[in-house]
Amino acid sequence: MGTGIFVIVLGVVNALLIKRLQFTYSKHFLLFSTLYTSSIFIVFWFVPELLQYANQWLGIVLFSTAALLFIYFNFLWGKHVDITTCYKYQEIPNHFKSILCLDARRGFAKVFEILLQQVCALFIIMGLIEIGLSVITTVLLFTGVVFALHITTPKWFGTVYGNYFLWVGTILAPLEVYFILEYSIGFYIASILHMAMYIVMYSMAYLLRDRG
Repeated sequence: MGTGIFVIVLGVVNALLIKRLQFTYSKHFLLFSTLYTSSIFIVFWFVPELLQYANQWLGIVLFSTAALLFIYFNFLWGKHVDITTCYKYQEIPNHFKSILCLDARRGFAKVFEILLQQVCALFIIMGLIEIGLSVITTVLLFTGVVFALHITTPKWFGTVYGNYFLWVGTILAPLEVYFILEYSIGFYIASILHMAMYIVMYSMAYLLRDRG
C-alpha cells in the first residue's frame, strides 16, 4: 500500500499536474499540499498503528522547526538566486525546471511532499518487519524498493538532478531503516534528513553555477 500510494500520487503529480497541465508548486501550492495531506491521512486511516511513530512531541517540534528553516531557505533562494545560472540548469526538461524555482510557497508544498514520502517509507519498513523479516533483509528490500521507485528520475529531472535523487535516495535508505527502528523520533529524524538533502542539492547547484 505504501508503495502504491507513492507511485499513484507522485505519478499523478509529475505526469499529469506538472508535465501535462503545467502546474507548479509555487502557483498551486494549496492544491499540492492538500493532495499530499489527504494521502497521508489515507495511510493513517488504513494503518492507524503507524500513528505511534508520528505521535512524538519532540519529533513534531524538531520537524516543525526544520520545516520552517527549509521554507525560509526556499524564500531566500527565490529572492537572491538567478536559477538560469545554476549548475546544468539547461539540462533539466522544460516542464521540470521549476525544481530550481524556489519560494516560500513551493517550500511549504515540498514539506508535505516529503512528509508523504516518509509516511510511505514508514509503512513499507514496518510492514516488512511485521511479516517477520530480519533487519538486514528489511534494509536490503527497502533499499531495493527505493531504488526502483526512483529509477525513472533521470528521465523526469535530467541526468544531473535525476541521478542525484536516485543515488542519494538509495544510499540513504539504510539510514532511514536505522533511524525508524532505533529511535522513537526516528520518523522525524529521517524526514529532517530528507529536507536537508534538498538543501544540499540546491547549495551545490548554486556553488557550481559557473560550471553549468
